Amino acid sequence: RHSTESLAELFVVLGNESAPLQAVVSEQRSDSQNALAEYLNSVLREDNRFLKSFASFLDEMKALDKIEGIEPEEDDEDGDISTTKATDQRGAAEAYFRTLRNFALANYENRKISSKSKSGKILAWLANRIPSDKLIKKLGISTSLQRNSRKLINPGRDFFKRIGPNYRKYREARYKEKRWYSGQHKKQEITGLEIDLVLLALLETSNVLLSKKTVLRQIESPQWSYLESTFGLMRNQVLVDEATDFSPIQLACMYNLSNPTIRSFFACGDLNQRLTTWGTRSILELKWVCNDFESREVSIPYRQSKNLQSLAIGLIGGNIDGSDLGSQHSANEASPVLLENESDLTNVAGWLSQRIGEIELQLGLLPSIAIFVISEAEVESMKAALSPKLVSKNIAVKACRDGQVVGEENDVRVFDIQHIKGLEFEAVFFIGIDNLAERFPELFDKYIYVGTTRAATYLGLTCGKNLPEKLEWLRPHFGHDWSENRY
Repeated sequence: RHSTESLAELFVVLGNESAPLQAVVSEQRSDSQNALAEYLNSVLREDNRFLKSFASFLDEMKALDKIEGIEPEEDDEDGDISTTKATDQRGAAEAYFRTLRNFALANYENRKISSKSKSGKILAWLANRIPSDKLIKKLGISTSLQRNSRKLINPGRDFFKRIGPNYRKYREARYKEKRWYSGQHKKQEITGLEIDLVLLALLETSNVLLSKKTVLRQIESPQWSYLESTFGLMRNQVLVDEATDFSPIQLACMYNLSNPTIRSFFACGDLNQRLTTWGTRSILELKWVCNDFESREVSIPYRQSKNLQSLAIGLIGGNIDGSDLGSQHSANEASPVLLENESDLTNVAGWLSQRIGEIELQLGLLPSIAIFVISEAEVESMKAALSPKLVSKNIAVKACRDGQVVGEENDVRVFDIQHIKGLEFEAVFFIGIDNLAERFPELFDKYIYVGTTRAATYLGLTCGKNLPEKLEWLRPHFGHDWSENRY
């Protein structure tokens, strides 16, 4: 972050000196254009069909480009001669001037232009229609001066323009070294998490620049206009919910979307409820986002029974004997229940129907109930299997596709587990947690923890086979049913 601040300061200092540099570039550009135009006129006096012939040759180059797939000229930092645009005589003149500037620059820098490149083929065709060594030397000095001066006129704009291409070069180099990028990364395909890195470079540098009053005052000037689009994205206050599901880099991007003159940024979440493999894992990682974050911890539960809170604490490695518990707001106590070695959906639905009936009998009414399955495809299947079992109890089952909370309060709702966050129910059932453990080996216990915290009083788990080994030690805390009050 210190280097970003230093870079921004450099952009501001150089920006203040842009006018004199621009004058130098304009003067040099004008002189070189005049010299090139004068030389072209001398060529045309000898051969008035030169530009027409050159345009025809460029047209052939375009066809050759399609056939041979000629690569761009690497030696030319300004890019190679374009042969894809219309090559009329005016275009031919521009291509001629650019070829001569590239040739002069290469000579000045003691570089050779490959004879197989587009520029090399064009130079070969031009033959003796190239200026004298004296003019080429003068043109090379002028072109080099212009190119280097432009980098200093508006270095910030150039920096932002080059973020993507520079990352591509960095990635290609590291890929060849087999460093950072493994074989599972496609050589020419950037991943979403890599895009976050590129965005952070852009947003962080923009944010630092926009924190300068001199920049903000001149935001509409040509010097700083490239920051306008980013400034338009910034907000006076940014609040991130479920912050731990985002990587530190993603959170840093969001942080840099907060207005730098106000800097109001809030992030809330539970580190134990991280449901992404790339999410934030510690307060230390949050401090990387911003080292002066002020943190506040909330540890008092507000909805769970003592039994479920105890189980949740056990899932995150706390003491399950109750010594870690705070105050509870649930008067009811019911042990979580477990069904094992049952993969037949009809039989699972029968078990669910019995447990739901027990809940209704104990409470005298049907509370909010959620059933979580491990994919969207299983949402409708569970509804189809459970509905006939509950029809006699006059209980409706709703399939909540894509996490939509539909239906009445006393309906039994079925969700894909990916939508578990942000929901609260009196009773929660997990279906096939052993399958969940196979599908999400790194996160399944997090899902169980989150599910446990979604339920106020009743929690039920089913397994197609056995309880996952990681949860085996919790087996003594599970019951078989709720047929008797366990208050």
